Amino acid sequence: MIELFLLSLSLISCKSQTGVTGFFGQDCTPSQGDFPQACPTIGQEIRNSNALKKIECKHNFDCCTCGKMICGPDCLELVCNGDSGCYGVRDIEIRGSLSSGAVINCNGDISCMNTGIYGINIAKILCSGDNSC
Repeated sequence: MIELFLLSLSLISCKSQTGVTGFFGQDCTPSQGDFPQACPTIGQEIRNSNALKKIECKHNFDCCTCGKMICGPDCLELVCNGDSGCYGVRDIEIRGSLSSGAVINCNGDISCMNTGIYGINIAKILCSGDNSC
């Protein structure tokens, strides 16, 4: 059975010094020593590769400037590991596999704050980072 749901994670907005503004107007200014790599162009779309079947935002602010993130079909996992890794990205699609579903893993601090996630066949949502969900 396929389950559909809309997940909109929204908490208090954090304001910091001016710098990098994300596609949705959020502050994506990385701290000194952070080098986000997933979306070097503001508003860029990223998709999982067929081999990995997941999207990984490993570094702090890594996917913050993305305009759209698509994982699937047969997505295994969205990993927002870095602090503010997926912060404020309001167009995320996760299409998990029919057999095992996908995992949304928000383990960086404020990593999934103010995100908009549309998911099908979601097995788990993990929110281990401070204010991550």
